[in-house]
Amino acid sequence: MIGALQRRYSGEGQEHLYMSLLRNRRQRPKEDLASFASEVELLARRALPGALQVTVDALALPQFFHGIAHDRLREQVLACPATTVQEALGYAQRLEANLLCAARARIPLRQVGYEDCPSEGEEEDLIRRTKTGQEEEDIRKRGK
Repeated sequence: MIGALQRRYSGEGQEHLYMSLLRNRRQRPKEDLASFASEVELLARRALPGALQVTVDALALPQFFHGIAHDRLREQVLACPATTVQEALGYAQRLEANLLCAARARIPLRQVGYEDCPSEGEEEDLIRRTKTGQEEEDIRKRGK
């Protein structure tokens, strides 16, 4: 009974399955980099049970690099001199933060559309009323 449970839940003998899952693992939509890196490391450890951490990182690191979903981030992370998944993760998170800040800097705070501007007639009326003080008088009347 114990042997059957160990075979069922231990993962022994399933190294090929874990290797296949690792090779096909890509970052999912809305999955953060830390979760992705953690799962890549877990799959690599299960694919190579008993292997040294250096060996696990050698297997997991390229998969982490190539599995990153964001194209520009992936290109920049590929140039990272990291030797472990955790080093690469830290580098990728810093790059991701920089890319997000750069993207936000390009978004204008407010764009004025034509619907926000008065028409020519309204504009002339507003100018006339401002020059004659009529606008101020109307504001005072509304305040009472």
